[in-house]
Amino acid sequence: MKQVIRRKDRGYRAAGRGLVSLMLVLALGLSGCAYKRYRDAAPPQISVANIALAGVSIFEQKFSVDLRMRNPNDFALPVRGMEYKLRLNGIDFATGVSPSPVTLPAYGEQVVSVAVYSNVLNSLTRLQELTRGSAEALPYEVVGHLKLEKMPVRIPFRYAGQFDVSRFLGTPGEGGELKINERTQTP
Repeated sequence: MKQVIRRKDRGYRAAGRGLVSLMLVLALGLSGCAYKRYRDAAPPQISVANIALAGVSIFEQKFSVDLRMRNPNDFALPVRGMEYKLRLNGIDFATGVSPSPVTLPAYGEQVVSVAVYSNVLNSLTRLQELTRGSAEALPYEVVGHLKLEKMPVRIPFRYAGQFDVSRFLGTPGEGGELKINERTQTP
């Protein structure tokens, strides 16, 4: 009688192990599909909506940058954070990271405010060099990548446009207002 019970116990254990193995294979397969979906996602279209000086200290400047983020995919992108650089006329001007989670809706857009930091001395030197010329438009570029929630996926982005220098710097006695002309979007 004990042998019959032991055989039944072994049968249940084997069935239990088989069920656990099947569930593990299914879970890994489904997570692999989700990974592939996000890995192959079209990069979001990111443009600069506004830039404002948020603070100045002896060593650095802080700018608040509003990024308009458009998701061209048919599924939402759960963004865990971002890393980005702002380049002026091809020169690195400011950098930043944003740990704030945001979900970009499928075929939707959202404006996200992020902070970028720049070294004061380098910034003043670069701005003087850039504004010496008679160009009214100053090319800029935002490059970086998004990190997705619960996925080891980084989605790169790159956006180029132009600042209207005369409106940004303003005239004496007036505050400068930033006008941005959108130009190109490259993945």
